[in-house]
Amino acid sequence: MKNYYIIIKSLDSAVKVSSSYANWIEELKNSEFLKRYIPCYEILDKYKKYGSELVLKHGKPKFTLKFPNATYSNLKYDEKDAVSIVELLLERLRQENGYYCMHSSSVTIRNSGVIIWGWASGLGKTRLILNLVKDFGAKFFSDEKTLIDLKNNLMMGGVRQADFSKNYFKNVHKSKKMLDSTTNCKPTELAFLVYPQVSESKEIFIEKWSAEKLDWHLYEELSRKIRATSRRLFNNELPVSPLDTPVLSKKRSVAIKSFVQHMPCYYICGTEKQISGKIIELVGKKT
Repeated sequence: MKNYYIIIKSLDSAVKVSSSYANWIEELKNSEFLKRYIPCYEILDKYKKYGSELVLKHGKPKFTLKFPNATYSNLKYDEKDAVSIVELLLERLRQENGYYCMHSSSVTIRNSGVIIWGWASGLGKTRLILNLVKDFGAKFFSDEKTLIDLKNNLMMGGVRQADFSKNYFKNVHKSKKMLDSTTNCKPTELAFLVYPQVSESKEIFIEKWSAEKLDWHLYEELSRKIRATSRRLFNNELPVSPLDTPVLSKKRSVAIKSFVQHMPCYYICGTEKQISGKIIELVGKKT
């Protein structure tokens, strides 16, 4: 039986996905979930330097992971399972190359990068970048996930399509186009991080985190994905084993400790307009 395959590439990392079912490969190629879930990716039909391989099979539900190889079998194609496994494999490869994925949204302002981050949904990350783009002249860089180079203080790319499925975006029309781009992001120097909390408070509150506080929270954030803390397959019934190693953990810790010594992070609580205005003000002081 003929085997079909594609390569999914993200920065210097690539995963080969193969299956004896051509339609499974085609569905993965055209996956809308992939567009919203894997940052800075390319789909290739041929590429020699892939670092990991995922085999999709038809059969009894089962998943085996012996990095760099993984095998997934199911009685039917499952889009979310396939994309989730690919992203986990890519995260391992990216961290080996010194790149890390943050649950965040980001913009560029006067050629400076700003990452708005936080692990929980509902903090206002997407709302803030939409507000910054619409009303403050910022340029959309990423939503949901941003890839960063800690050593060189760069935003490297990210998910280039915003998720407008949340309730507060039901009436959004033209705004969707502002946060949807298939063009590749150019590496951009990072000015600072923002941990937001959008609220209806009349007064804005801002706190600049200490290096020690940012170190603690950032290590937790950059460890979650490679440790597969929220990764489950087969309708959330099978937890996936982590792909972290002592060597990668140490490398990540050292990189973060160096990064936080010079990278500001601000906790800002207020309305979308208040927080956006403060971000613009901070970029002005930085530049």
